[in-house]
Amino acid sequence: MTTPLVTAAFRSSQRNQCYVFNNEKYVVLDYGRGFDKKTRVIGGPIHIADGFPMFANTPFAIGIDGSFDNDGNDTFFFKGDQCAKVDFAPDTGDSRLLMGPISITSMFPDLNANTPFATGLNAAMRSNTGKIVFLFSGPQVGSFDYETRRLEQTRSISDAFPQFVGTAFEFGLDAAFNTHDRNEVYIFKGEYYAHFNLVTSEFIGFIRKIRTDWPALKRII
Repeated sequence: MTTPLVTAAFRSSQRNQCYVFNNEKYVVLDYGRGFDKKTRVIGGPIHIADGFPMFANTPFAIGIDGSFDNDGNDTFFFKGDQCAKVDFAPDTGDSRLLMGPISITSMFPDLNANTPFATGLNAAMRSNTGKIVFLFSGPQVGSFDYETRRLEQTRSISDAFPQFVGTAFEFGLDAAFNTHDRNEVYIFKGEYYAHFNLVTSEFIGFIRKIRTDWPALKRII
């Protein structure tokens, strides 16, 4: 089993910026575009409890497993079997906890004990269409409609993303985030990452090592 270098990530409200977590610390960085190395740190390292004071004295203070945003400012965060809903407005200083932490099954009853997501997830990323978010738990991925809060389908990663077969991502992800071009995502597993196009279902460039291409993370990995 590989040790994650990136345990969670999500895009900032500022274009080409993202939050990247390794356990209880994170940095905000400029992920740019294309094949440029990620060298520019906007902020951090910061402890989660300092940057997100609503998570102090909660399970989220020691790490985040995954998150996704809706079409507004609301972001859902996951840690173990817990979920929290946050009005995420970091640039105004007005971020606030709207709900939770509560169990995932209380927040989203369709993610019940009959699904692999009731006890937690490893990563989440928005689809490029509709209100669908992909939830990853081990080798399983679910298509979840965050507006109706219905789990539409659960498949193996190899069925949902056949391009991942034979790669570091075939049996699970550690983290993922959508870029500000929602057709594209970055995915992370162990020491590797990739840039992926959701429309063409193709990797953009090659699968590469995080430590080589993301030097901005050197203070947390």
